[in-house]
Amino acid sequence: MFYAPAQDTQRPTHPRLHVRDARDAHTVFEAVRQGMLKPVVRRLNELERATYIQSGAIFVWEESDDEMGLKRWTDNRAWSQSRMREPYLFYDEKISNDEPQTASDQTMK
Repeated sequence: MFYAPAQDTQRPTHPRLHVRDARDAHTVFEAVRQGMLKPVVRRLNELERATYIQSGAIFVWEESDDEMGLKRWTDNRAWSQSRMREPYLFYDEKISNDEPQTASDQTMK
């Protein structure tokens, strides 16, 4: 049997963490560097995004320009403009309000 990495399930680097500041982020990066946590090595597929992307899930990857690597994170969610908090960029998720409007809601606008 041969090894097919694209068929392996890609999981978060850590499923539930709260990164408060740069020190916390450095701790996570160091754990990945030492092999205590696993980095993401490819883009998540649709099932993985639906299963694993949730509040507190941490995904660490090494940027790469090659075809198999990750240059930029994509997860099919809407995010705010980046804000610099040295030495990192932070983003807030934009939550959509998909509730249907009633006729009375529409006339009040």
